[in-house]
Amino acid sequence: MSEPLPPSAARVQQALFAHNSPFRVREATGYVIGGVPPIGFPQPIETWIDADLLQFAEVWVAPGTPFAVFSLDPNALASLTGGTVVQVSRGAS
Repeated sequence: MSEPLPPSAARVQQALFAHNSPFRVREATGYVIGGVPPIGFPQPIETWIDADLLQFAEVWVAPGTPFAVFSLDPNALASLTGGTVVQVSRGAS
């Protein structure tokens, strides 16, 4: 039996799957799923950063296309996006 998701993960999951169809993601961001960059949207959007990403020296993000990525310090990602850092995953046991 798996453990229940942390409350923040449940909120993220609900927001992603209940409210964001691929059409809605493109409408809100201007980009297709798989290529959504961390910034540069037509209007401000709420951004969440998984706290577990902060343990890594770099993370890979899309630059606006699903065919390329670039590396970024996760703290810079949080700062650049103004994202709220939340515990999404269960973390290491």
